[in-house]
Amino acid sequence: KGLRKKLPRRLRNMLLHVWLSESVGADELLLRYMRKIFDSPERKSADFTDADVLAVHDIARTVSREAHHLIQFARLRKMADGSYYAPVSPKCNALPLAVGYFRDRFADQRWLVYDLKRRYGYAYDLHEVREVVFESLSDAPSERLTDDLLDADELAFQRLWKSYFDALAIPERFNPRLQRRQMPARFWKYLIEKE
Repeated sequence: KGLRKKLPRRLRNMLLHVWLSESVGADELLLRYMRKIFDSPERKSADFTDADVLAVHDIARTVSREAHHLIQFARLRKMADGSYYAPVSPKCNALPLAVGYFRDRFADQRWLVYDLKRRYGYAYDLHEVREVVFESLSDAPSERLTDDLLDADELAFQRLWKSYFDALAIPERFNPRLQRRQMPARFWKYLIEKE
């Protein structure tokens, strides 16, 4: 309640972003930041000369960017049972920030977005989104899916997309540095055109 009185929603959301960053010392940083908010009569939340305030803003921006990368580069693939699956492994725990997008954008499909690094995900069954944690590692989905797990239409669309990508590419204009800057290489393993 105190944070609601002292901070606008955008700044309160930054606290969640810092918590999800999994940075070493993030909990102590949050404690120092909140103490400064409560202790000072003036607004300390925008004082970028303070190292803690600047660190909170920087970490929150990094986590927000990672959530945006999940939205951009997560690829849902149609499984043989008709559901969709997207493996991800973000640098920080940004999946909870991106789930709302998946729910709104793919509301007519059953899907699972699974964080391979943290071993949990979110599944949507056309009614509600729920968190999914697999009991054993053998039950958990993997990064690579074999063709027998994928729908026949999915395989056809993958072939079509690869041929389109190859036909569109101009070898003389190939610029790997620009490609890595606009699309980080750590996401390439999930992109069909980069396989």
